[in-house]
Amino acid sequence: MKKNIIIWSVMWLTILLQGIATIAQVTDLGVSTNKRYLLKDGEPFFYLCDTGWDVFMKLNREEADEYLKNRADKGFNVIMAILIGWLPNRDEMNAYGEPPLNDKDPARPNENYFKHVDYIVSKANSLGMYVAIAPAWSDWMYENVGLGPHPFNTKNARSFGKYVGHRYKDYDIIWILGGDRDPEGYEDILRAMAAGLDEGDGDRDFLMTFHGAKTRELMPPEMVYYERLCSAHLFSDDPWLDFHGAYSGHQWGYPTHVLITQTREIKPTRPVIDLEPCYENHAYLADGSRYWMSPGKWDGKTRGTAALIREQAYWAMLAGAAGHTYAGDDVWQFHDPVRSLNEQHYQANTEWRKAMDFPGAFQMGIMRRLFESRPWQEMEPDQSIIITGQGSGENHIQAARAADGTFLFCYLPRGGNVTVDMAKLSGSGATGYWFNPRNGDAISIGNFTCSGTQYFSSPTSGIDNDWVLVLDDTTQNFPIQGTL
Repeated sequence: MKKNIIIWSVMWLTILLQGIATIAQVTDLGVSTNKRYLLKDGEPFFYLCDTGWDVFMKLNREEADEYLKNRADKGFNVIMAILIGWLPNRDEMNAYGEPPLNDKDPARPNENYFKHVDYIVSKANSLGMYVAIAPAWSDWMYENVGLGPHPFNTKNARSFGKYVGHRYKDYDIIWILGGDRDPEGYEDILRAMAAGLDEGDGDRDFLMTFHGAKTRELMPPEMVYYERLCSAHLFSDDPWLDFHGAYSGHQWGYPTHVLITQTREIKPTRPVIDLEPCYENHAYLADGSRYWMSPGKWDGKTRGTAALIREQAYWAMLAGAAGHTYAGDDVWQFHDPVRSLNEQHYQANTEWRKAMDFPGAFQMGIMRRLFESRPWQEMEPDQSIIITGQGSGENHIQAARAADGTFLFCYLPRGGNVTVDMAKLSGSGATGYWFNPRNGDAISIGNFTCSGTQYFSSPTSGIDNDWVLVLDDTTQNFPIQGTL
């Protein structure tokens, strides 16, 4: 009997150690030497994030498994979530009835709640995904927003940061401070939390960024879209900030290429990623003005489409972003009209499981595969590629090329015609393709001389007929894009 006990003890110890080893097999992300993109194991890391804000609060373990597998299968490698809920004035609990904090006290985290978070983070990591965690939303910290209370101050923000930093030091984590709002007057709370996170995680040195913006004046020429001052303007000199979280927000057709371009110009240089572009199936005002400011103006039908999602994503990437963030409006809130614990935000109307398969979610993985079929990290925005055909508004064509001229991409959000400066390519000859961002197909269009100009016309044109023109230096023998 004692022998059997010893054998079983050894077996369970082996299993336990294997589990610990699995958790410990973590990989810190880093920043490239030119400060333009992220690294994993010294190699370029294409940051493709799905927004699952409420995953810790709304889903049980079985549902979380389903969500995470769906996102991993589609090619997402980051999940973004809020750790302790949105609003401290509500008695928010997770799917098991556990609040994140006892009596909403940052000094009294609820162990049962955090065990559920542990499970979800571990599961995401096992599927090859990092978890970008917002430790506390702005409403918990900024006294000028929300209904209160605002439990965090500089002292307990640091201690709470140290607690969660230490708790998740053996996982694959990215920390996202802030949350939507302008942090003016409360920057010290965020800095204290950043210091606590850094202290808690020991030598892990997780990447950190900031989510939110100060909204400024309307931008010409449309005078519809607001200028957004994001982390580059608010925390540019802070040493804890590893990459810039741009925030284009929720305006139909917002020119993400402008925001990314402006943010990349801020010194010191950091990688830039739009953390909150438009959401698929989110209610929007067709004139581009902000829905949340005038929800009564909604026409009852205008919603974020897959075409809008792709447009903002390709604009951002070809303007020099280090990755992109996707969101489905029904998914981030895990909309379920049956469960009483759920609420509906921004006209959510689709059950979250069905919404996980909106076309835009598939198409983000297609975009990642396209970029990863080339050394995308070598690309630099270059609008001088376009000789004629440059459109405006939602017809804006965005172009970028490898610094050594071995390939270039031109994104035509509604198809059409474009004339390209072929001398932008290296070598004497180029191979061309039209890449379909909707389904990942590539259409060969032949070989061209790398001199003078060349006119190109997309296979189709119009709304929801976007195309990427891909031109390669023929000697590079790149694979047909999107097939890797």
